Amino acid sequence: MIEKVGVIVEWDNARLSDVDRAREMLRRVTAQAGEVATQSGYKFELLLIYDPDEIPGEVPTTVATECIDREKFPGDVRVIEAPSLSYYDQKNFGVAQTDADVIVFIDSDVVPDEGWLKQLLNAIEHDGAEVVGGETYLTTDTFYERLCAGFWNFDVNRGGEGMYETRNFYANNVALKRSLCEKYPFEGAETFRGQCAALAKKMRTGGVKLYRIRSATVSHPPPEGMKHFIHRAVCQGHDALLNDKIRKHSRLGASPLGSFFRFGRSLAKSPALIWSRRREAKLGPVGIVSAFALSTAYSGLMLFGELATFVSPRLVRRSFSI
Repeated sequence: MIEKVGVIVEWDNARLSDVDRAREMLRRVTAQAGEVATQSGYKFELLLIYDPDEIPGEVPTTVATECIDREKFPGDVRVIEAPSLSYYDQKNFGVAQTDADVIVFIDSDVVPDEGWLKQLLNAIEHDGAEVVGGETYLTTDTFYERLCAGFWNFDVNRGGEGMYETRNFYANNVALKRSLCEKYPFEGAETFRGQCAALAKKMRTGGVKLYRIRSATVSHPPPEGMKHFIHRAVCQGHDALLNDKIRKHSRLGASPLGSFFRFGRSLAKSPALIWSRRREAKLGPVGIVSAFALSTAYSGLMLFGELATFVSPRLVRRSFSI
């Protein structure tokens, strides 16, 4: 039985996106926590984790003050320094700061839709799930967002209901029993991202079933501006090369030849991917062509990231870090 829920928000992604999204995320999370607490009696703890070397402490503190009515919030709100800790490390650190029975991870750049929190917690309380995530979809408010929704890392909002077993989850939209968080923390890696997929695989190997709820949705923005777009693509290329080298133990895959193969495969798959997303991404003929052009640019930057990583991984981490 759930008694206390710890909602952990890393403030690392807030560096890379519009802080207004973080404000809206906090407003919705606190409102949903209040609704759930009224119905279930759960206590909540909301933890905002940030690196003071990257973000001034007054930023998350001020945003929390603006967006959270602490007298009405059903529990404690804490803004906690995590010096020199990055994205996944901040999540692990947050788990160690709370004694909650259930941990909910949500990122500072996503915005949850109505009923998100209740559905995740119900799946653990009533459906026997130990790990349950929701669907993360790309925003489509501007033309640029619609172009990115045609091809970028997350899917479009496809709707639907029900819970299903899956092979992975998103670290920006998931609830886990505390015992699992302690047994399966996010592990360190040389890559910028991908630890979530590695953790999901380790959990499955350990016999843990992973679930997702189609209607427990959060929206995610595309890269914020040209600099972030370039950095995300280059870092994704960096990770693609190292993943082939580390996980697949493939000399060919971790070579420039493997990089060009992945580049060609990405270009070949892009038209079908964009076509399959066109309706939900709200793309007309001009948008479809433009999305393909932007996708090609992104793939080209990924190729550059792979080749640069082959020469000097440290250079990529130093010059294009996200």
